[in-house]
Amino acid sequence: MANKEHIPIRKWLPRETIEYMLSQNDNHSKAAKRLIFVLSRYDGRPVWEICEEMGITIQTGYNWQNEWNENGTSSLDTMKQKGRPPMIDEETLNSILETVDQEQMTTGQARSLIKDRCGTVFTKKHIRTLLKRNGFIHPDEYLKGLTSALFPKYSDRKEKPWVTKETLTDLMYVKRRT
Repeated sequence: MANKEHIPIRKWLPRETIEYMLSQNDNHSKAAKRLIFVLSRYDGRPVWEICEEMGITIQTGYNWQNEWNENGTSSLDTMKQKGRPPMIDEETLNSILETVDQEQMTTGQARSLIKDRCGTVFTKKHIRTLLKRNGFIHPDEYLKGLTSALFPKYSDRKEKPWVTKETLTDLMYVKRRT
């Protein structure tokens, strides 16, 4: 006797409509993957088989199906990444990044600034990741030997300031002219 699915898929839309939605979508997006899953369920395929083919867990498949059954296509709209909310809001972060760039701060100085403004303590590794993710570069990584010429007050120190590419380009231009 074949295993019968315990939770049937709710057919909110005709198959043709879902196929049209897929044709208008990037097939690698999260919404497209869920639509492919739903279409496979419309065909009567078991959840475990679809999950194995798609490389997702069975629990994820049932979660997708439950969301579809409860919310239909609106479940595709609410697929934002879930997880821990940021510890610093975007406006404050932008203000901090601007200060780090203008004052050419080191990792330790940026860490102190974040602690003072937000009360949040990050590791230096996280500060480096945060700065790199937001377009900052460390002069040692970008220019190797030219750091001491551009940043004389930091030449004898291990820790050098972080800057954006624009600031670094400006500094190089000013040093070339002098």
